[in-house]
Amino acid sequence: MKIGEFSKKYNIPISTIRYYIEEGLITPKKNGAQYNFGELNEFEMQLLTDLRESAFSLEEMRQFVNISRIFDEKDPLRYKELKTLFEDKKDRLSKQIEAAKATIKTIDLKLNALTSKEAVLVASNNAPAAASRSNGLPLRFLTYLACPDCGGSLDMDNVKISADTISSGRLHCSCGYTGHIEDGILFADEDTDLDFDPCFCDDYFIDLTTPEHEPIFYECFLSAPQQYLSLNYEARTWLNEAISAHIPRHDVILFPDIASVFPYLYSNAQYIQNSTLVIMSLSRNAVTAIRKHINALETNLNIIYIVSSSNRLPLKKKCIDLMIDYLGSYNYAFFFDKPLYQYIDPYFSDTASIAGCLSYYDDGAKSACNITKEYKNAMKPFITLRSYMDVLHSCGYSIVADKKVGSNTVFSEYFHYHEYGEKQHLHTFLAARSSH
Repeated sequence: MKIGEFSKKYNIPISTIRYYIEEGLITPKKNGAQYNFGELNEFEMQLLTDLRESAFSLEEMRQFVNISRIFDEKDPLRYKELKTLFEDKKDRLSKQIEAAKATIKTIDLKLNALTSKEAVLVASNNAPAAASRSNGLPLRFLTYLACPDCGGSLDMDNVKISADTISSGRLHCSCGYTGHIEDGILFADEDTDLDFDPCFCDDYFIDLTTPEHEPIFYECFLSAPQQYLSLNYEARTWLNEAISAHIPRHDVILFPDIASVFPYLYSNAQYIQNSTLVIMSLSRNAVTAIRKHINALETNLNIIYIVSSSNRLPLKKKCIDLMIDYLGSYNYAFFFDKPLYQYIDPYFSDTASIAGCLSYYDDGAKSACNITKEYKNAMKPFITLRSYMDVLHSCGYSIVADKKVGSNTVFSEYFHYHEYGEKQHLHTFLAARSSH
């Protein structure tokens, strides 16, 4: 019997059979370069299979085989030695079972503690006080609103106000611009809702059928390799510490797209608590998910949520003091042919700062080419560190501090455009511009 036939008969990979041969556990005859497996080898293979089913390690299998080969079948000592081997194995397994039982008890204690904590938080979020917390647009933010087309004042009608916030209403300008507030979310584009565009949803989200893992906010991280997660954690930590240490007071902070994890992860940071926060996204579903998680923290953050499919924002020019661009520009580059900064630069003050984290590929990378092929509206060529920095400099920014965090080569299926082995880099920075 040839090795291929032998492998199929016992449903064991050829590589494993070769390893057993190298270890001397199977001893087939060899004819030239080919092994020929006979009746004795079938007996050896069946014995090894039985031992594997008894959870024998390779070393224990060696001991069993050696005893069988050294002692004659008629010698009682053979069976005594084999019995000792099985008794020792049984004793080790019994100890492992007891250890596993103790571990399970420890896990049960942790599960009970987690269940209790979850129940307390769920009850808190469902309490009347939590239910009365409004998700609306803060009234104090009205002073920042303006027409994105002409810059003029916006009129409002059909306004519903609750607890010092606006939950619904219509925005309009004499120039013809219209927007609206629905469920406390400001929709900047009246005629476009990308959440009803199947092509956009297919590109932007992973799986809309998984309510526990909301789109964009968590799911792409949960499925990512550990190195990717570790580097992103390092990048977020660097940005949070750098903002706290180096950037002066700021009244309004903008968080594009996935950067909205910052008010959630760093809700206790002074720069988060003491500012007005603007969270912008292309998608109602993404904003709703983000808001749900932030609200679960029971914070009193001053946040306005904006959905804009065109990057037009109904805000006064030069009202933003800081943008935390954690992967936002990278994500937007999949859906717009110009860098995000070129769309929203008019909204930044003359002394604005940017705290950013950029993912990018090297020039000429196949992964970047795949993106421009698969995403019809993506930047061409796709965003690189050089092009990103060129845009910053053209907008009057200078780099205050930066760090090359590291590179990834392996990704989850969410990054379907990624060519295996190519490096995707992660770079963090602080940038500021002086008053003109």
